Amino acid sequence: MERARPPAPSGLFTDHQDMMRRVFTSMAGRRLLPKEGWSLNRAIHDTAAPTVMYRLYRARVGAGSAPLALPHRLLEDTRRRLVVQLLIDGDFTNIQERPLSLPPFLVRLELYGFRGELGPPPSGGLRELRLCATSSIATSVHHLLTDIQNGEAVTNFFRETAEVLRALLPAVRALEVHGEYEPYRCVHVRTFMPALLEVPHPNLKGLSLDGWKVHWEDLLPLLSSTVAELQLEACQCDSDAGSDRLTVPPLPEGFSSLTLRGCPGSRFQPLGDLPPGLRVLKLRCYTHPLPPLPDTLETLVLDHCTHHVDDVFDSARLLSLSWRPPQPTPSLPSRWPARLKRLVYWGKPDTAEPQRIQNLPSTLTRLELNRCELHADLPRTLRELHLGNEFTQELNFKEFTGRIHTNSTRSSYH
Repeated sequence: MERARPPAPSGLFTDHQDMMRRVFTSMAGRRLLPKEGWSLNRAIHDTAAPTVMYRLYRARVGAGSAPLALPHRLLEDTRRRLVVQLLIDGDFTNIQERPLSLPPFLVRLELYGFRGELGPPPSGGLRELRLCATSSIATSVHHLLTDIQNGEAVTNFFRETAEVLRALLPAVRALEVHGEYEPYRCVHVRTFMPALLEVPHPNLKGLSLDGWKVHWEDLLPLLSSTVAELQLEACQCDSDAGSDRLTVPPLPEGFSSLTLRGCPGSRFQPLGDLPPGLRVLKLRCYTHPLPPLPDTLETLVLDHCTHHVDDVFDSARLLSLSWRPPQPTPSLPSRWPARLKRLVYWGKPDTAEPQRIQNLPSTLTRLELNRCELHADLPRTLRELHLGNEFTQELNFKEFTGRIHTNSTRSSYH
């Protein structure tokens, strides 16, 4: 006897399948579908184009070779990919038939030794812009800066850079401008300031200058009421006042973060009074005694500094102390901040006798140690423990339920 066939799907079931397909397709188009769902079917896979980063380098061709055509389609095809980060390196002036199109959903743009013409700003609103005088893959500099004594060439460099900024800066939230690392080649940022001030920057939140000669008086006009973060790295800082102290002038009311990252050859004068509402202070290779710290400070990072602090306000949430010879091993605060969440105590190789930690704050959630000894119980609140290559002490983890990272390295600055 022939078995009865199962009934055909009802119209309601078919409508339900179609509805789910439409929901997933809509989620994919809005970047809400997780990667595991991209291949549910071909239509969804094509819709959920992965976000990518492109690196576009100017091809170096030999003598007599024809210049390579620019692959414009890589930047303009948004059907299968959404370009959110773009790096352009080199001189494109003699191979451009038309401006380089900027992808509509671009979030971060990095230009290294760039010369050329860019298309209109991204429709989605560019958030981060990085301008570098050097190449990203070599130590070569922008050809207009090979002789920084050539005033006309330097002026042309700033003029071309200003043209790039004029179209992009109004939407940018974070701006990084990198000059030269070698101190004897530093260009004075004062020559660049007029070009920067001509461009509106109503959304700028963070400014980073790397490898420049800097006067605080020149920075003030650029630090509008929207700027909250300033970072100076490998810079030579001076003051027009001729003082031997680097007094930070009154900054915008919303200003909250100051980072001074020194390097061998860079020069920072002793800091004077800090802004009263400062929440983040990060110093690297700072050789002077620390100024009085504001009681609003939440993050204090002292990396390879000569002097340290004996007392930290209760407002601190993150305290990071790292050192290497010949800097002395920093002592820990005499009293722990009441709400400290993260502690970094990180010595580099060849450090003298490891420092002993006798007690830890009971509020810690993350602890990072290297080239030291721990003679205290781990707090019950601790969730992450990072131990470096030079931490050789055996610890008892019987009651620790968080995550442990061993042989950790710290090549980045916090």
